[in-house]
Amino acid sequence: MHNCIFFELFGTMPMNQGQLLKKIRLSRKINQQQLARGISSQSALSRMEKNGHIDSSILLRFLDRLDIQPIEFFMLVNPNSFQESQNYSQRLYGAYYNQAENQHLIQHELTLYDKTKLIKYKINAQRIKAVYAKIHNLELDDRAEMTKDIQTYLFAFDTWFLSDVLLYLDVLFLFDDTFIRSYHNRMVRSLDNLPISAIHKHHLQIAYAHNTTVLSFDRGNLLDVRLYLKTFQQFISSPTRTLTDTIYYQTYSKLLTLEQSFDQQLYHQMIDDLSVFKKFGHMNEYDNIFEFIQHELSKRNL
Repeated sequence: MHNCIFFELFGTMPMNQGQLLKKIRLSRKINQQQLARGISSQSALSRMEKNGHIDSSILLRFLDRLDIQPIEFFMLVNPNSFQESQNYSQRLYGAYYNQAENQHLIQHELTLYDKTKLIKYKINAQRIKAVYAKIHNLELDDRAEMTKDIQTYLFAFDTWFLSDVLLYLDVLFLFDDTFIRSYHNRMVRSLDNLPISAIHKHHLQIAYAHNTTVLSFDRGNLLDVRLYLKTFQQFISSPTRTLTDTIYYQTYSKLLTLEQSFDQQLYHQMIDDLSVFKKFGHMNEYDNIFEFIQHELSKRNL
């Protein structure tokens, strides 16, 4: 169910867990006896709906019976906070491409860091600056310090959550090949263990496979290209794979073969495979991958 439909059905005012559970139950045309059966007594459910206090293990069983994902439920408990998170994501993306927004958001994060001394705000400011510089081909005069700070921040955690995975994906280019390779298995496990939908998880897995593969090509590290292509292949075996995922994987695999031993027929076959992007009107994707291929082959005079 789409977010806007959620808000139409349940509103945007915060509710406690009991109030929301009752609203969802009624919207599903389920009475208290039906929901409580085998999980709690009907009187206990009635108390939970009134006072809002629900044990997490009991709540998860109620949500399973209602066919509601936990992330959906907690998003609706406080939709205003969810909207704030969505707004920040949009601001972050805008700051990667717009100079004024970039400077404004960096200053905003540094101000929060000064007030709270929470290191995450300093890291956010560094992330915004680094990604903007990467996209616009700018030099980073404090790259070494920035890289060390982000490494220290990320690898102090025993477990990576979604925000940590997204940060690592954004600033992957800051790290050297040895570092990325040494944390490859950890990243794959973190992606696999994220408590999000299969489609969202697959999107992040493919993004990681793209980033590591392209970065290794760009740095001329063909041994690492093989490692990340193996992971790419693992990710596209998922039922949530798309045709685009498969085309990118096949293109990178053929490009690796061409860089080792150029073959004109294989080159034309690779370019022909990309025509599906043109067929469906995805000209940006076609132009970007075609430019990448030409750049890679020209570096090796192929």
